[in-house]
Amino acid sequence: MKQILTFIFFLSCLVGLSQESQKGDDNLFWYEATCENGTEKAQTDFNNGKYNIFITGLTFSFKSEEEFYKFYDNYMLEKYSIKFVKKGCVITGSIKCYKETMEKLVLEKFGVDVFEKSRKEAKKEFEKI
Repeated sequence: MKQILTFIFFLSCLVGLSQESQKGDDNLFWYEATCENGTEKAQTDFNNGKYNIFITGLTFSFKSEEEFYKFYDNYMLEKYSIKFVKKGCVITGSIKCYKETMEKLVLEKFGVDVFEKSRKEAKKEFEKI
C-alpha cells in the first residue's frame, strides 16, 4: 500500500509539472543547466526587470482562499512586477539556484519585508471588493 501511495504521489508531481507552460522560455534549460547557469539566468532576468519568484513543491490552498491568491498574484505583478511561477515537485539544481538568487535580489531591491508588507496591503484592498 505504501508503494502504491508513493507511486501515486510521484505521478501526480509529474502530471503537475507537465502542465506548466512557460512560453518563450527554453524548458530544457532547467533540466540540463548547472547551478551556475541558474544563478546567471536569475541575474539576467533581474537586470531585465523580470522578477520571477519560483514556488516549488506541492501547493495547497482552501477554496475560500483561491480568490485572494489570484488577487495577490495580480497585485504583486502590478505593483512590483513580481511574478509567482509554480515549478512543481521536481527541483533541479538550476531551479534551486535561480530561486535562491532571485529571492535574494528581490529582497535587496524591495526590502526584506516586501512579501509580508504587500500581503497585508493586498488583503486590505481585497476586502474592499
